[in-house]
Amino acid sequence: MAPNVLLVVSDDMGWNDVSFHGSEIQTPFLDSLALGANSVHLQNYYGQSICTPARSSILTGRYASHTGMQHSYWIQGEAGGLPLHFPTLANHFRAAGYSTHMVGKWHLGFESWDFSPLGRGFDSFFGYLGGGEDYLTHKSGGFVDLMSDKSAVLDAEGQYSTELFANRSIDVIHAHAHAAASESRPLFLYLAMQAIHSPLQAPAEWVEHYAWLTDTRRRTLAAMTSCLDAQLSRVVGALRMTGLWDNTVFAFSADNGGPPYVANSNWPMRGGKWTSWEGGTHLVGFVHAPTALPAPHKNFTGLMHQCDWVPTLLGAAGVTVLNDTASPPMDGLNLWPYLVDPADMNGTRTSVLLNVDPTNQGTAPHDPHGWSGYAGIRMGQFKLVLGDPGVPNSWCWPNQNGSVAALGQPVWPPAVHGPQLKGRVEGQPSHAECTVRQGSCFPGNDIASVAANSTSACCDACWAEPTCKAWTFHPDEAKCWIKRIEATPKLDAACVSGTMDARPPVPPPEPCAATEYSICTCAYNGTVPNNRMAPLLFDLDADPRETTNLAPSPTHADTLAALRAALQIYIDSAVTPLNMLPAERRADPRSNPTARNRTYWAPWSTSAVRDEL
Repeated sequence: MAPNVLLVVSDDMGWNDVSFHGSEIQTPFLDSLALGANSVHLQNYYGQSICTPARSSILTGRYASHTGMQHSYWIQGEAGGLPLHFPTLANHFRAAGYSTHMVGKWHLGFESWDFSPLGRGFDSFFGYLGGGEDYLTHKSGGFVDLMSDKSAVLDAEGQYSTELFANRSIDVIHAHAHAAASESRPLFLYLAMQAIHSPLQAPAEWVEHYAWLTDTRRRTLAAMTSCLDAQLSRVVGALRMTGLWDNTVFAFSADNGGPPYVANSNWPMRGGKWTSWEGGTHLVGFVHAPTALPAPHKNFTGLMHQCDWVPTLLGAAGVTVLNDTASPPMDGLNLWPYLVDPADMNGTRTSVLLNVDPTNQGTAPHDPHGWSGYAGIRMGQFKLVLGDPGVPNSWCWPNQNGSVAALGQPVWPPAVHGPQLKGRVEGQPSHAECTVRQGSCFPGNDIASVAANSTSACCDACWAEPTCKAWTFHPDEAKCWIKRIEATPKLDAACVSGTMDARPPVPPPEPCAATEYSICTCAYNGTVPNNRMAPLLFDLDADPRETTNLAPSPTHADTLAALRAALQIYIDSAVTPLNMLPAERRADPRSNPTARNRTYWAPWSTSAVRDEL
């Protein structure tokens, strides 16, 4: 039987908001999947930098500049939506005989039911149609935005959405398992969580686990993330309980980079949400399949884009893409053959488009506060952006200044998370306490290597050297490398790394030193620059933090020309953004719930009146 497919999207999750990337925020369940057996971590996974463009790409297999969704998020009550002639991933799976269900955030327009999930290939929908809301009241703009199929849900106030959406997903799984005995239909579940998008709200019991973080915003975001981790554990637990898990492909993706001005971190990458910097477009992602992927954990270093999910997940299911005649054609590539090959780390993709958005290319900016570069592409190790990549444009250190040693360690519910990741793994008494990171290596910056047979020995060796801040232990080599600074970790199943809790982390370098940018900030206060076509070229292998613009260098003239030519193809094929003009980024007056005697948001048009491409 074809495999079940569970696609999970986390909203506004930054690269440094998960512990398998070295964050202080603990996500042990996601760690166990991303770093465990039968998993592929997507090391160079890219996507759009904000919500609506990202979701259009994930579901259609097309770059957002080919669907008209590339400029901005869809306003609550804005007319139209994702053009109807583009089939979605759910359409493809339903045509192949799958039972298709969606839970969570839609954010692709809901003028009529044709634009809603129920009109885009999903058999059922439970979630909200807009882009953001209160986690407990489920209100946006004073009105409830929570639907079960075509009925408003008005009795869920007080239920935290992360748990609410997990509960609904579990119900879908159990109902499917009960029906599967007679129907023998595989399951496709698209779970688009509200977490960890603002507003910053978390259950008190989760906030308490992060009392040692003194920045209240980062503390709440950490609590939201760990709660998400626990609820996803429950969802997978339901798949295990019903016997569906062994035949399931589990895909996890952030929709875009995290917004540092809220409380997220994309460290050590530059920038964040709304930008063409790595922090906005280089995303968290992995795939886990208990039986479909080879057992050894794999770091896939090849390029992947959000638009690849459609053909890749269909490829994993052995499903043929249905007759898709929409123009422009699908941009996504089927990377499944390369993900399942233990020896292939690079795949077949040679470039990823970051975006093409002509909104502000004229003399009068149509959206003066929505600038994030005109166009951009990564090809091989090089990245080109035309126009300022946007703000935030700095290297934003996490919003926290607490010391674990001084303020205490978080306590994790053993029933959900298993053994905590803090402290000495072997439990031997010692004055040295370290934070342990399974499956990661700290490269370079070595003080020395010493013989060691345990993480405890590494921790003690680091403590004994006053300049040591971090260490990496290789069990196979019985050695420990102790280091002066906590370097950017690289995932490697053979490694265990750690940092000294009793010593404060090394602060980041001065963020704007030796750059050509007069404004360098972790806030969002950008405007359209005067020069909207200036090229910025970066060698991401040599300069992953995007500190040095190589475009003026004669040495890189040929590289610049090659990337310009590749990008020009996408500039020429881009369509006009559907909400480029200010009048198009406003709520349709007919959508107002009060005008329709409602207390909730819902479609307001009876037919598909807009499909402009």
